[in-house]
Amino acid sequence: MAKPSAPSSADAAQHGPAIRVVSPEGAVKLGDEVRLVIRATDDGAPLAERDATFEVLSGPATYPGGFETSATDSDGVASSLGLHAEGSGRVTIRVAVGGIRSDLTIDIATP
Repeated sequence: MAKPSAPSSADAAQHGPAIRVVSPEGAVKLGDEVRLVIRATDDGAPLAERDATFEVLSGPATYPGGFETSATDSDGVASSLGLHAEGSGRVTIRVAVGGIRSDLTIDIATP
């Protein structure tokens, strides 16, 4: 009789709400399009069909109009396409999906 295998830490269920950066995985070069992709979950389940709001808190970047809003898909994924990098450095962006918020950072590197 086979025993069920214990889940690895990578497979363990996530507890509580979370917003994580899917892309970019590293620094973005100044002058490149900045496409920020996030995934929102609660206890590992996607927060689907919710408004995601992106707002720059600090750093050399802005959104036209001050913020950007998009909707999460069925996997809890939302994209921000309108971020404009104005210089190199670390940018802190607050992302809100439903009632959860998270401050994420991305680095803008000199080409």
